[in-house]
Amino acid sequence: MGRKPEELRQLAFLASLGLPARQAVPALVALVERMLPCAFANLFWMDHTGRAIDAWIAEVIPSAMDAFVGGQEDLRADPREPTLDKYLRALPPGTAPSLLDHSDLRGTRVFNEVFRPYGIGGPVLAMALRNARQRPVVILFLNREPGAPPFTPHDQRLLQLAHDSLARGLELDAADHGWAGELLDSTGYLVLDRQGRTSLATGDATRLLAQFCGVSFAEGTRHLGLLEHPPAALAGLVDRAARQAPGLGEAYAAAERDTPWGRIAIRVQPEARTGHVTKPDGGRFVAALERRIPRQAAVARRLADLDLTPRERELSYFIGLGLPFDRIGESMDLSTATLRSYAKSIYAKLGLEGRGGLEARLRGGSDAAPQIPAYQA
Repeated sequence: MGRKPEELRQLAFLASLGLPARQAVPALVALVERMLPCAFANLFWMDHTGRAIDAWIAEVIPSAMDAFVGGQEDLRADPREPTLDKYLRALPPGTAPSLLDHSDLRGTRVFNEVFRPYGIGGPVLAMALRNARQRPVVILFLNREPGAPPFTPHDQRLLQLAHDSLARGLELDAADHGWAGELLDSTGYLVLDRQGRTSLATGDATRLLAQFCGVSFAEGTRHLGLLEHPPAALAGLVDRAARQAPGLGEAYAAAERDTPWGRIAIRVQPEARTGHVTKPDGGRFVAALERRIPRQAAVARRLADLDLTPRERELSYFIGLGLPFDRIGESMDLSTATLRSYAKSIYAKLGLEGRGGLEARLRGGSDAAPQIPAYQA
């Protein structure tokens, strides 16, 4: 099929790093999207029954996702309606990477009531990723806009070639790896009442709260439901913040938790400014949320957006970790002189002022202890 795209080599390198699976997803999918241009991509983890239990979705459309993963029993019972369990049941037997048959959506309720209003439902290319026991555990969907050119047989072959790297990158367990610190990855705010109900959510707050509470895209769950029916963990923090020191704007209650998506911290404090008494039975509270991921994961994800060759990408990754050229040379089996030549090319290509500029570009956050920015009313 001719020369293979560089993205395949870059996927293999990324999969070899041993990054936590869910934290590697954005970088892995970004490389696939560069190789096979599409409007957006979705990735679902499946349980042994074929039900979706978790998802990576860059742009969440709750109604579309709930319908598509089979959150409604009537959709699951109708053979004409697309749900993920139907895709898995239709998979051909064997160990080869399996491309899914995505029958025409037009005429289905999912398309007419959910997809079409959001401008989705165009050409789709999907593949089931199998684990070492050859069981499908992840489904990757690439979607193009309605009216866009369909995916070709060549596109299908490229996606199949990416299977092994994607499967390896999504199954590695990073528990035994020594991480070199953490970097800020995502933040958001919630404005709450005394009972913990949310009146405002900004940034990635809803997603972070769901991840903090261990809520997935299992059947019947909606992330937005957490805002109407606050989980016990959040309600408890509001209660602690209200009782600790009413009247002091600096008083807060905090908790943090390690999750598959990173270390997530929540800090809840009265919205009232210092000196203004907050009544224990009233007032509003602000919950600031942040997620930190290992430095390796943060650097790899920021690399995915840069137009670099595979070797330039490898060198940039090690520079982003702050490693000296002699150690990088050992890993890449290159001399220091060759590495410096590569580095100059990278700096020029990205318009950066030397190594410090590249490190700042790839880290993009502080190495210090978690600090949630102050809320501005």
